[in-house]
Amino acid sequence: MASSGAIEQADPGQGPAWGAARWLAGTGERALSDDVIVATRSALIDWFACVIAGRDEPVTRLVAAQIDRYRSVGGPLLVTGGYAAAPFAALVHATAAHALDFDDTHIRSDAHFGGPTWAALSSIAGNTVSGADDHALCAAYAAGVQVGAKLAGRRLGHAMTARGWQATGLLGRLSAAAACTVIARLDAHRIAMALSLAATQTSGLTGSFGSMAKPLQGGKTAFDAVLASDLAACGVTGHPGIFEPGGGLALALVQDGDADIDDPDFDDGWEVTRVSAKAYPCLHGIHPTIDAARELAPRIAGREVAAVRAFVAPGVKRVAHHVVPRDTHEARFSVPYCAA
Repeated sequence: MASSGAIEQADPGQGPAWGAARWLAGTGERALSDDVIVATRSALIDWFACVIAGRDEPVTRLVAAQIDRYRSVGGPLLVTGGYAAAPFAALVHATAAHALDFDDTHIRSDAHFGGPTWAALSSIAGNTVSGADDHALCAAYAAGVQVGAKLAGRRLGHAMTARGWQATGLLGRLSAAAACTVIARLDAHRIAMALSLAATQTSGLTGSFGSMAKPLQGGKTAFDAVLASDLAACGVTGHPGIFEPGGGLALALVQDGDADIDDPDFDDGWEVTRVSAKAYPCLHGIHPTIDAARELAPRIAGREVAAVRAFVAPGVKRVAHHVVPRDTHEARFSVPYCAA
């Protein structure tokens, strides 16, 4: 007999997780417009450039060295050298993509989708069972971003950030897991389970911003997404009801109930076309400060600067809290450093 505090299982086919699962299951039948294909390929170029730039960062090398100690065999080639099983490859490549904090951002949800989603997809793309070609990868990526962004709505991602959670920790996991299920050709039931398994592994704190832990959080997001898809494919079940209002997921992250997950319309515009590429390798919210500083610099050239006042959004000040950074990780989350 269930305890009085137990969450009732949603009826099969009902609720946000099931709606997303049915929509994802139909990805192969959905045509992609030219702007979606361009946006998807642009995201791949951005991701790959960030991975190459971040592969020699200490955090990437340390993670890759640890993976090597696990003696993981088979799987895709790593940019750091050698091979690793798919989840570990996703971990290394998503960490590298996020090492410089230069990867793209979906401003509406305050999440990074490109890093974990492309890392997860690239780690399983060589699977002959998947049969992934260019169009299939584009469709899977666009569908993954769509699910992550639409489940976030207008409030969940930013509400998470305001309360100390990294939005990518949930939304990136959902995006990457959704994309993997498309490539793996899972049915709607298993897709719903994969989304549930990805969601229950949510982690990542804004308090870690400015340290190696932040890119590691991005790497773990991709790792968990691949794992969730693989486990769902072999029959491991989750609880799709956690996506329901009061079902546990949103309430655990935003405990005042300010950001429940609604039933989104997944056909309402492609979110992949709303992803922004970064101009600078730092917190996206600092970019306007850098633009302003670059504009002012020629006008004050040769003059002594006594002080600078920068007006930033409250959320930027809360996250970019490093005043005198001690290393490059902290510098990317320091308004004074970036302005200087």
